[in-house]
Amino acid sequence: MGVSERHLNRLFGIQLGTTPVSIARLRRAETARQLLHASSLNITEIAHHAGYRSISRFNHEIRAVFDSAPRELRSGKHKGSASCIVVTLPVRQPYDFVWVFDYLKTRALAGIEDVQGLQYRRLLRREGDAQLWITVSECKGDLLVELPVCNEPLYLLIERVRRLFDLDADGATIHEHLCRDPLLKSIVAARPGLRVPGAWDGFETAVLAILGQQVSVRRGTDLANAMVSKYGSKYGSEYGQIGATHGVTGRFPLPHELMDRDIAELGMPGRRGRAISHLARIVNAEEIIVDGCQDFDGLCSRLCEVDGVGPWTANYIRLRVLKDPDAFPDNDWVVLKQLATTASGARKLARAWRAWRAWQAWRAYALMYLWCRSQSAKAVLNGNH
Repeated sequence: MGVSERHLNRLFGIQLGTTPVSIARLRRAETARQLLHASSLNITEIAHHAGYRSISRFNHEIRAVFDSAPRELRSGKHKGSASCIVVTLPVRQPYDFVWVFDYLKTRALAGIEDVQGLQYRRLLRREGDAQLWITVSECKGDLLVELPVCNEPLYLLIERVRRLFDLDADGATIHEHLCRDPLLKSIVAARPGLRVPGAWDGFETAVLAILGQQVSVRRGTDLANAMVSKYGSKYGSEYGQIGATHGVTGRFPLPHELMDRDIAELGMPGRRGRAISHLARIVNAEEIIVDGCQDFDGLCSRLCEVDGVGPWTANYIRLRVLKDPDAFPDNDWVVLKQLATTASGARKLARAWRAWRAWQAWRAYALMYLWCRSQSAKAVLNGNH
């Protein structure tokens, strides 16, 4: 985050009255409590899936936080089974479910993701004859998550869902701030609670960003599906052949599967294909890590060193993978059209979307409203013609 440990502890003390470590312990204990209520897993399995390294630490912290033994927190009734558990993730309002699910639907990878209405499904892997899917559905203003019990700890899957659906955003504060802006107040009032959908996998989303450069969302998704079909089908036998309707395997290619490929053969400019291969090569060599724990400016600068990756692509990755609420591709075509200005002018207008506090910058959410307004205008135009 670009601050010292001492300053971070100081900020937590001022804002929350506690330390980052205490917040992390509380989050972990709350995950354990949810699993105790929602599953029939034994105590040792729950400790593992909640992120505890030992059963003794698990028992100690549950007693410290809830003043009860883990077994005392178990519910006699639960929605899950031995192979699947169901948890509810609270959603802070306002939250526009339609926007988020539609955003994910238009970019869904065939055979890997499926969105129907307010339900999102993602294939995790295939084990034997079983396909393991995670399902996220809107339920009474919250998100109901069905989690398959697999090798990956469940707390990591829950964290991925939280990031994908942007559940940590302070929707009320963002709404209040953007409502004051004369350029946005009408669309903000009409569609309160737009969120910035995150990334399920950082490398996957970075590749999709390059594929989507200077083309429509539909064309970018078609290229991504072609990539999965061509390069994802010959590796990883544990995934098996699935999604046969679309000719794909249900797994996005890994970095080592793309780094030596002539990706332009999918039907894109050679420079863009080489950019994906270069990115795959440096990710495979661990020269860079594309996930939400990286320094915003540092990773974006490193990405822009890849020939064929420009500011728009780096900012899109910053938006969805790094989850920077201040990410703003000022040279985005929709932004320039909606604001009727240049990139420099867009940056000036976007100053109003930042609060005086450095950590309250909402340009990424303003961007969602600009994109939403553009889509609304297209819908009206299509309806009239």
